[in-house]
Amino acid sequence: MDVENKTAIDLASMGDWLQALGGVVSAVEGFENEALIGPTYNMIGNFIQAIGNSMQALSKLEPLGVKGHIEQRRTLNSIESWIQAVGAILSTLGLIESFEKRTAILNKE
Repeated sequence: MDVENKTAIDLASMGDWLQALGGVVSAVEGFENEALIGPTYNMIGNFIQAIGNSMQALSKLEPLGVKGHIEQRRTLNSIESWIQAVGAILSTLGLIESFEKRTAILNKE
Protein backbone atom coordinates (compact mmCIF):
# COMPACT_ATOMS: atom_id res chain seq x y z
CA MET A 1 0.00 0.00 0.00
CA ASP A 2 1.49 3.34 -1.00
CA VAL A 3 1.82 6.28 1.39
CA GLU A 4 -0.87 8.39 -0.32
CA ASN A 5 -3.44 5.56 -0.11
CA LYS A 6 -2.61 4.90 3.55
CA THR A 7 -2.88 8.62 4.34
CA ALA A 8 -6.27 8.81 2.63
CA ILE A 9 -7.49 5.78 4.61
CA ASP A 10 -6.17 7.26 7.87
CA LEU A 11 -7.90 10.59 7.19
CA ALA A 12 -11.18 8.88 6.30
CA SER A 13 -10.96 6.83 9.50
CA MET A 14 -10.31 9.95 11.59
CA GLY A 15 -13.31 11.59 9.94
CA ASP A 16 -15.49 8.61 10.84
CA TRP A 17 -14.30 8.77 14.47
CA LEU A 18 -15.00 12.52 14.63
CA GLN A 19 -18.51 11.99 13.25
CA ALA A 20 -19.09 9.23 15.80
CA LEU A 21 -17.90 11.51 18.59
CA GLY A 22 -20.24 14.26 17.38
CA GLY A 23 -23.18 11.85 17.38
CA VAL A 24 -22.46 10.69 20.91
CA VAL A 25 -22.02 14.26 22.18
CA SER A 26 -25.32 15.30 20.55
CA ALA A 27 -27.14 12.32 22.02
CA VAL A 28 -25.72 12.91 25.52
CA GLU A 29 -26.68 16.58 25.30
CA GLY A 30 -30.23 15.47 24.60
CA PHE A 31 -30.24 13.32 27.74
CA GLU A 32 -28.89 16.17 29.86
CA ASN A 33 -31.26 18.81 28.52
CA GLU A 34 -34.71 17.67 29.61
CA ALA A 35 -36.21 20.95 28.36
CA LEU A 36 -35.87 19.72 24.79
CA ILE A 37 -39.17 18.79 23.21
CA GLY A 38 -39.30 15.39 21.55
CA PRO A 39 -35.62 14.49 21.91
CA THR A 40 -36.13 10.72 21.82
CA TYR A 41 -35.89 10.16 18.06
CA ASN A 42 -33.03 12.61 17.83
CA MET A 43 -31.03 10.96 20.63
CA ILE A 44 -31.59 7.45 19.32
CA GLY A 45 -30.78 8.59 15.79
CA ASN A 46 -27.53 10.21 16.93
CA PHE A 47 -26.48 7.05 18.76
CA ILE A 48 -27.27 4.90 15.72
CA GLN A 49 -25.28 7.24 13.48
CA ALA A 50 -22.38 7.05 15.94
CA ILE A 51 -22.51 3.25 15.79
CA GLY A 52 -22.40 3.33 11.97
CA ASN A 53 -19.50 5.80 11.98
CA SER A 54 -17.58 3.74 14.53
CA MET A 55 -18.06 0.60 12.46
CA GLN A 56 -16.78 2.41 9.37
CA ALA A 57 -13.72 3.64 11.25
CA LEU A 58 -13.00 0.16 12.58
CA SER A 59 -13.34 -1.37 9.14
CA LYS A 60 -10.50 0.84 7.93
CA LEU A 61 -8.04 -0.43 10.56
CA GLU A 62 -7.20 -3.51 8.53
CA PRO A 63 -5.20 -2.78 5.37
CA LEU A 64 -7.32 -2.56 2.24
CA GLY A 65 -6.70 -4.91 -0.62
CA VAL A 66 -6.08 -8.05 1.42
CA LYS A 67 -6.97 -10.85 -0.94
CA GLY A 68 -10.39 -12.31 -0.22
CA HIS A 69 -11.50 -9.45 2.02
CA ILE A 70 -12.40 -6.83 -0.57
CA GLU A 71 -15.97 -8.11 -1.12
CA GLN A 72 -16.58 -8.49 2.63
CA ARG A 73 -15.33 -4.94 3.16
CA ARG A 74 -17.71 -3.61 0.49
CA THR A 75 -20.63 -5.46 2.08
CA LEU A 76 -19.76 -4.15 5.55
CA ASN A 77 -19.36 -0.63 4.20
CA SER A 78 -22.84 -0.84 2.69
CA ILE A 79 -24.31 -2.08 5.97
CA GLU A 80 -22.52 0.65 7.93
CA SER A 81 -23.82 3.30 5.53
CA TRP A 82 -27.38 2.03 5.95
CA ILE A 83 -26.99 2.10 9.74
CA GLN A 84 -25.94 5.74 9.48
CA ALA A 85 -28.86 6.48 7.13
CA VAL A 86 -31.39 4.99 9.58
CA GLY A 87 -29.87 7.11 12.35
CA ALA A 88 -30.06 10.23 10.20
CA ILE A 89 -33.73 9.55 9.40
CA LEU A 90 -34.56 9.12 13.08
CA SER A 91 -32.70 12.33 13.95
CA THR A 92 -34.60 14.18 11.25
CA LEU A 93 -37.93 12.86 12.56
CA GLY A 94 -36.96 14.02 16.03
CA LEU A 95 -36.06 17.48 14.77
CA ILE A 96 -39.32 17.75 12.82
CA GLU A 97 -41.30 16.67 15.89
CA SER A 98 -39.45 19.17 18.06
CA PHE A 99 -40.00 21.98 15.55
CA GLU A 100 -43.72 21.21 15.25
CA LYS A 101 -44.19 21.14 19.04
CA ARG A 102 -42.27 24.37 19.53
CA THR A 103 -44.27 26.03 16.75
CA ALA A 104 -47.53 24.88 18.37
CA ILE A 105 -46.42 26.30 21.72
CA LEU A 106 -45.47 29.63 20.15
CA ASN A 107 -48.80 29.82 18.28
CA LYS A 108 -50.72 29.36 21.56
CA GLU A 109 -48.95 32.34 23.12
